[in-house]
Amino acid sequence: TDKDGKYRIVETFVTDPARDTLDVRVRFLSLDGHAYRLYALYDPSLANTGMDDSGGTTGGDLVASDGGTDVHSMLVARPRFDRTSTGYLGTSDGWTDLKDDQNLDATYDQAGPGNIVQLGRIAGVTGRGTHQHARLSLGFGTSADASSEAAHDSLATPYRAVRSGYDRGWHAWLRSLKRVPASAAGVRRQYLASALVVAAAEDKLHPGAF
Repeated sequence: TDKDGKYRIVETFVTDPARDTLDVRVRFLSLDGHAYRLYALYDPSLANTGMDDSGGTTGGDLVASDGGTDVHSMLVARPRFDRTSTGYLGTSDGWTDLKDDQNLDATYDQAGPGNIVQLGRIAGVTGRGTHQHARLSLGFGTSADASSEAAHDSLATPYRAVRSGYDRGWHAWLRSLKRVPASAAGVRRQYLASALVVAAAEDKLHPGAF
């Protein structure tokens, strides 16, 4: 919630168990009655480094890749982005632009290689009335086409179905664990939440590596 009480943003993040995609549901609520503009900010750090990325706008979506690797990403939105920009962190990126006067004065079709930041304005989401909801999908793949397919396929799947699959996977994993020890009975929820954090951070190809 904005510290001055002007608006509230509620985001729910899940990963799509069927695809290499991060799926985000957004509710943007104007608390003071004013119409606002909603932006998505994405700072790629592909292949675990943010210093050698390139990106731009393709068909209204934001695509990025890491130099010298086969790691690509695609950020798509519903409603679609009606304005996008890809620039360099701290100089020409959209966030630096917006901080000056809350207006996106300059846009750039592409940037990189370097430390790039991507920005997309989500069309028609003002925070008022029926214009409060948006959804973002960030797809990953070994090519731009693969990341685009993942992102668009997730976006085409009802969010409730994606979240249900995500929840089922984690509940199944929790059931595979030993019972919560008696010594932790008083903090059972915290115990299980800690186990989830450890599992999320563990390397998926090399168990035990973090």
